[in-house]
Amino acid sequence: MELNVSILDNLTYTEVNRTQGLPLSMYMIIGYLLIIVVVFGLAGNILITMAILFNKRLHVQVYALLSQVAIVNAVFSAFVVPTNIYIFLNPRFLPSNVFCGILIYPTYILRCTSGLLVLIISIYRCALVCYNNVYRKIKSSKVVGGCCVFVWAETIVLVCGLGGRVYFSSDSRTCVLEGKYLEQALTIFVYVPMLIVPIAAYLNIVFFVRKAKRRVQAHISISSRNDTESNKLNIMTALMCLNHMLTGVIPGIMLASIPPNHPLRGPFVVLIIFLFRLTPVVDCIIYFFCNKSIRSSTVNIFTSCMPSSGMNASPDTQVQTISSTGSRNLNGVSSDIRSRNQSSA
Repeated sequence: MELNVSILDNLTYTEVNRTQGLPLSMYMIIGYLLIIVVVFGLAGNILITMAILFNKRLHVQVYALLSQVAIVNAVFSAFVVPTNIYIFLNPRFLPSNVFCGILIYPTYILRCTSGLLVLIISIYRCALVCYNNVYRKIKSSKVVGGCCVFVWAETIVLVCGLGGRVYFSSDSRTCVLEGKYLEQALTIFVYVPMLIVPIAAYLNIVFFVRKAKRRVQAHISISSRNDTESNKLNIMTALMCLNHMLTGVIPGIMLASIPPNHPLRGPFVVLIIFLFRLTPVVDCIIYFFCNKSIRSSTVNIFTSCMPSSGMNASPDTQVQTISSTGSRNLNGVSSDIRSRNQSSA
């Protein structure tokens, strides 16, 4: 992804403004920022997936859903974001409709899927703390797998079924997917549930544990499920919901309310693109700072890949260690012999 400087020199400020909604320098800045985003988003989500996979204590329902979110974020960072970087840093590149179709459909599907998975996590946390009987019915791996399949099927049906015309917008320098009822359907079935359900779930948890009897009941319910980090896990999943709301749900609702030919739609789309691509990185930060189990599992991955301290030690250090160990053993043997001689005397 090298930027053609000669092309940039031939582009004047008037030409850029005539074909794009923002100055060319702004697209370049966003493109370079997205390079940082794709590196941290891809590496962080891969580490989180490995940490959950290699730690058997984390093979429970909520971490299975969290690993699904991490996998979706990793695929999003690896597939979608680099294409945006290339388009932003190459102002004369005009993608074809086939290229835009290959890019825009996975963008919508992955974006909506990650948000709906976070919504399901909030439902599980609320059921675990507040409704123990309900949690017993939905805690099985089959129900968790069914929820994941339903989320993927819903997003694929909505996007592929209602998506129509695909084209490249020169105002925002991004591929656009239009459908007669696409934005309305995503608002009703994706954005609004992602906005209402997590808020209701975590407010229910807060008000439920305020009373002493309910607090004891919630503590017994959580401890019986071996959920040792219940409060921190609730905070982590709540922050993830907030992240998806601020970077995905609210901008998506605002974009759906702007008419297609509005002059502010192009610059606003560029801002939304950057916010959408920022979501996986913020999720990684929330994972590592709010969950001790994931942090320790990640550290164990790095320490297991490193050679042992004995292999790293220099030859002089190894000789000194062997000699000191041998001298201690000789001193122990001589002391045993002296004690036997004294007893026999």
